[in-house]
Amino acid sequence: MERHDNVAVVGATFDWNDIGSWNALGDLTPADERGNRSVGETITVDSENCFLQSDSRVVAAVGVKNLIVVDTPDALLVADKAAAQDVKKVYAELKLANHTAYQLHKTVNRPWGTYTALEEGPASN
Repeated sequence: MERHDNVAVVGATFDWNDIGSWNALGDLTPADERGNRSVGETITVDSENCFLQSDSRVVAAVGVKNLIVVDTPDALLVADKAAAQDVKKVYAELKLANHTAYQLHKTVNRPWGTYTALEEGPASN
């Protein structure tokens, strides 16, 4: 191990996957016989090469190919796998519109636990 100015470098031999895209994340999930990969409660019918993720409800893909579908409490993403890198453009649009979704999640982690905002609006007296 070498040490230089508070930086440590450790040599190691192991597989590495930089999970920087939805495609890379999907590749970590086993595929079915039609190449579909899923996390959570999902159903595929006559669909091929899709990645489906659902945090809370059933997500179904019917007759589609090469899609990424990610359903979270904050948002629903549906994208062609070939355009997966363009998800950053959605973030840019949300930021440009000053939409709260680019900054906040409905469920917030704190040292004492989490809380979920069910609804927000002006305070009432």
